[in-house]
Amino acid sequence: MILENARGEIKKVGSSCCQAYTQGIDGALCSEWCAVYNDVVSMSVDVNEHYDEDIEVYWRKIKDRPVTLEFMMILLAYLIENKGYISRSKAQIISGPSTADMAYTLIDDVLTTICDTSLRENEEWESFFDNEKLKKIIPITQENIATALNAIKWCSELTDQQCTSSYLYNLRELSRVKLLLKYSENLGMLASLIPTYLKYKNEETKEEQKEKGEYLNEVGDRIECEAILQEHKTYQAMNYSYYGNDDITKYIYLFNYQNNLLIWFTTKRLNITDGTKIKLRGTVKEHSMFNGTKQTVLTRCKVTSI
Repeated sequence: MILENARGEIKKVGSSCCQAYTQGIDGALCSEWCAVYNDVVSMSVDVNEHYDEDIEVYWRKIKDRPVTLEFMMILLAYLIENKGYISRSKAQIISGPSTADMAYTLIDDVLTTICDTSLRENEEWESFFDNEKLKKIIPITQENIATALNAIKWCSELTDQQCTSSYLYNLRELSRVKLLLKYSENLGMLASLIPTYLKYKNEETKEEQKEKGEYLNEVGDRIECEAILQEHKTYQAMNYSYYGNDDITKYIYLFNYQNNLLIWFTTKRLNITDGTKIKLRGTVKEHSMFNGTKQTVLTRCKVTSI
């Protein structure tokens, strides 16, 4: 990095010094921000000198407008809730886009729609996304916003002792950044923050269920409640029939209702993402214990997302 100081002297600053000064943020990224800032300044000059220019058209020309971390994470939370988390390695296997790649497209669509330069930290996000144009592109929910902000808070507050791997350490440093470019090379790692946080939250819920969980209703009773799809698992089982034997896929769905664990074994696949609030109806089949946790086993269930 080359700079001219207050005395008019030209100095060369090494990358490690830049990184120390910017608290770990890459120096090249900072220079990109400077370039964006220059675009903002030049835009203000254009508007003053050429007031008849369409300001919205001008903003659409800006390629790398920085966005806040909160805004980026809310979009990622929405994508993961609706499409699941797809890492770049998994995307190569299925020959499809990763969560980060889908976010690139979505960010362009959103920023082109709002043409807004006021994205900032601690934005009133619920009112921001309460926009008829935006709702047609990305119907953000309160749960998406809460998940994103809680994930940032959880990760940014991790201690050095809790960062048990270089991945967690790097993720923590990223979660403390306020602004980033929409084409940031770190978007792939940021996308993994949501499932990492949900996994941590799930483990925390399991501990509470183990300590405080109770059986629900009596065997044979019908149960109807609003719960959260805590997680689901799949396994292959042998199907024995008159026509021969073959493998079938079976699913185990775990639901959390007020820190009580409900479980359903079925061959039916639910098109619902883990962490989603759902309405559940079913019959209590049995009460059982697994790894010290009381679980109410259900059968003949009907599950719909709320």
